[in-house]
Amino acid sequence: MRGAASRLGPTLAALYLVTAGAGVVRGASAAPRSSCETCHAGLADVAPELVVKLDVWDLDVHAAKGLGCVGCHGGNPDPAVAGDAEAAMSKAAGFVGKPERSRQAEWCGRCHSDPEFMRRFQPRARIDQVTEYRSSVHGKRNQQGDATVATCVDCHSVHGLLPVSNPNSPVYALNVPRTCARCHADAVKMAPYGIATDQYAKYTASVHGIALLKRQDTAAPACNDCHGNHGAVPPGVNSVTNVCGTCHAREAELFRGSKKAAAFDQLGLPECMSCHGSHEVPRPSIVMLAAVPETPCDICHSPGDPPGFADERASLLAASQAAGATDPQARFDWLVDRAKQRHHSAEFDELFLKFRVGKIGETSSRCADCHAPGDAGYTVAAGFSKDQQELTRLAAHARRKLLSAERAGMEVGEASFQLGAVVDAEISLEVLVHSFDHSDPGQFAQTYRRGAEGGRAVLEQAEGALRELSRRRAGLAVAVALILLVTVGLGLWIREIERSPHPT
Repeated sequence: MRGAASRLGPTLAALYLVTAGAGVVRGASAAPRSSCETCHAGLADVAPELVVKLDVWDLDVHAAKGLGCVGCHGGNPDPAVAGDAEAAMSKAAGFVGKPERSRQAEWCGRCHSDPEFMRRFQPRARIDQVTEYRSSVHGKRNQQGDATVATCVDCHSVHGLLPVSNPNSPVYALNVPRTCARCHADAVKMAPYGIATDQYAKYTASVHGIALLKRQDTAAPACNDCHGNHGAVPPGVNSVTNVCGTCHAREAELFRGSKKAAAFDQLGLPECMSCHGSHEVPRPSIVMLAAVPETPCDICHSPGDPPGFADERASLLAASQAAGATDPQARFDWLVDRAKQRHHSAEFDELFLKFRVGKIGETSSRCADCHAPGDAGYTVAAGFSKDQQELTRLAAHARRKLLSAERAGMEVGEASFQLGAVVDAEISLEVLVHSFDHSDPGQFAQTYRRGAEGGRAVLEQAEGALRELSRRRAGLAVAVALILLVTVGLGLWIREIERSPHPT
């Protein structure tokens, strides 16, 4: 047997696999399962730092697999020697105690790097974690004697390790950011390294953090998805696109094929981060391309659509001023909140989320960071923004008309289906911006024309349905009027008959 048990010696090989079922110490009256548990459960008054909470240990993934204390620490677990510390911690029985922090990775690796041993418990488990760890920033500093950097137990815990799939595990997807923040948000711990401590705060407000932590979407990236798990390192300038491209493959491919890729390489600029940021990644929107409209209303509406829009817009601006939302950013956000209250639905919530991001004013456009008004890059960005806004406005206009017709009972199923293609084109435009190609035969131009043509067709069908509704209502009104006229006529005729003298 080449597993970890054999390395503890033949005497302990049989003791290494200790059943972790019933009999775990949970109170003073319960029978102990091993000398280790008996002793370390009763050290609260003598050495509280050595106390092992047995109810926590009972949930440990190792205990669940039948791996007892001696598997890591050695010694004699026989309950009969519980009162004899020398016998329980006998060197002859392989007792090694607490491993040094500089060697904890290899200590855990005695089992986790052994393919034969791990196959017995988790055949699909990776066995290269120690090698990866030693290639990481943490592992290198740890090997150099830095006792403060993270080791296995800092992330996974000790004497209470839970499976990664357990929501209470510190390395469960939803918990990873907070686990990393235990060190990386601690100014005292990070001071010797000169590392910023605002990453967690930025991440929680980012599009990734909101998806993971608020929406509970475990597919959203956490710290380890970008930096790595055991081999954690900060992505280099040249590797950022590869990191982001693991999820955003189409965007990465478009960027690599664009003229911007060579320019970014020459300037030494991080590709995705230059526009989107790193930990603080906001939700992409037209705000990143050009100056945002004065009000969120202008994104979907135009003067005269719907009737009275201009007057209502002016009234809302006055109301925002009266509410104290005087600067552009506060006014824009105030109007978004009012619009959400008025148009409360899932589709409108998504729409307003899409356009809330960014800062209003000079810094709202990422393109303007490098391009000045009038130059080629600025003009291209303005074209992207104009087409996206027009298609968004057209789609919103068509959607409103369809909703009006649908609520009136008109059949608009086919038009609603076609509107989905328009929305798909709208989303595709956001992706195709990464080609930086606004030329007439370019993908962006083709997608815009396809979406615009589809949007106009849907709008025409919706307006046709509303015209048909008006005709039906007019016909119904005429029919009702005729029925009333006939009814009145019959009533008068009957009355006249009743007034006429009856023959005797």
